[in-house]
Amino acid sequence: VGGSVAATQTNTNLSLKGVHYFALINDGPNEVYIVISELGISYNTTAATTDFELKNGEFMSFTSQQGFGRVSIICQTGETGTVRYIGHR
Repeated sequence: VGGSVAATQTNTNLSLKGVHYFALINDGPNEVYIVISELGISYNTTAATTDFELKNGEFMSFTSQQGFGRVSIICQTGETGTVRYIGHR
């Protein structure tokens, strides 16, 4: 899987469909906040501006033995961003 998504003050949910590895790149122009959900684990998957911060230009990669279900992404009120992603099973 791969592509890019727009981030706004409203949650954007990206379906990862069970990938075991994925990476996020914040193409900016603002910081984004993310929450990651593994498959089979039930907890809050709505991002808030108090969650993990990925600043403009930063890159993060993640791995999971059981696979990821989705990522939720949000920006501060009035801001926007673009996040690229790539993943594989």
